[in-house]
Amino acid sequence: MPVAIATLPFFAFGISKFLRELKFLKIKHIVIPALIFVVSILASLVFPISTMHVLFAIDAIILVVFLSLFFLYFNTETRIYWASISIAFAFLYFFNLAFSVKIETIEHLPQIFMGLFASTLLLLLYEVQRRGIEVLNLEAMESEKRKLEELLATIDEMKEGFRLMNQTLRHDVLKKLQIISGYVEAYELTKDSEFLEKSLKAVKECAEFIEKIGMLEKTITIEESKLKPIKVDEIVKEVAKNYEVPINVKGVATAIADESLSFVIDVILENAQRHSGTNKVDVFLSEIEDECEIRIVDYGVGIPEDVKKVIFKERIRSGESSGLGLGLYIVKKFVDRYGGKVWVEDTKPKGATIVIRLRATQTSRPR
Repeated sequence: MPVAIATLPFFAFGISKFLRELKFLKIKHIVIPALIFVVSILASLVFPISTMHVLFAIDAIILVVFLSLFFLYFNTETRIYWASISIAFAFLYFFNLAFSVKIETIEHLPQIFMGLFASTLLLLLYEVQRRGIEVLNLEAMESEKRKLEELLATIDEMKEGFRLMNQTLRHDVLKKLQIISGYVEAYELTKDSEFLEKSLKAVKECAEFIEKIGMLEKTITIEESKLKPIKVDEIVKEVAKNYEVPINVKGVATAIADESLSFVIDVILENAQRHSGTNKVDVFLSEIEDECEIRIVDYGVGIPEDVKKVIFKERIRSGESSGLGLGLYIVKKFVDRYGGKVWVEDTKPKGATIVIRLRATQTSRPR
């Protein structure tokens, strides 16, 4: 009984570790331990000593658990740890077996096995200390792997964002500055105020380019911990004041986002006014369970099918009034960062509808 009590901590530790790593165990890891378990149980049944069956069972289970972990960690240094414990409990099993049988030829056989059990555990402690072996936790490693993959994905996204920013600065903004310079030179030669008006318009467009570049950078640096409940109806009504086309806001909703949601709404409303030719825009807000839905509906020319498929990709331009081609791409980036979804639908009988679905609570996820 003292031996059984002494092995209970090993039993509890082995079972808890086994259960934590269960999803990583495969058939090949447990075939040999399972065979050993069957043989151990059969061996214990040969002897009609009921008081020893508990010890046999505990030792057999511990042996199977630690052997399984040994095969799971076979290609790591931690195999020394699990192999040592497995060997130790194999000796303990034979100690119980020898103790339950009277063997006259080797009187001290049980004591020999107990000595081997204790020696193996002491050697294990020495090796762990000498080598600085750290017992691995595959579940924790998988969690760290996921974090690393997320970090690498963020780095890739940052590289892509900086590539776009660099490309825009070098081509679009530089080109716009050259145009401004040409208008100014033309004005100096002709004193025609039309060239000044064109240069001022180009300056304004250049400022819009730079603003979009800044917003693109912000999509990369958004931290989920900084997101908070935002009253969408208030934001839409505030942004709508900047437009000549009538914008009707219907419903109220709260979304988990940040102040940049106003930029998202602004880009979509600007596209509706500038590109669609609509005479009004309706914005329908609603909350469906733990989700917030924003439907921005115009009644203009609509979006061609070929454009609809790629409208949220980078530098997609459509129509004569197209601009930098980054607006809806940045919208998609923001919505993704908010943990939401955005897509395009047709308005009946004509026009286009942009649908944004965001979380309405910190823990919800849009479906």
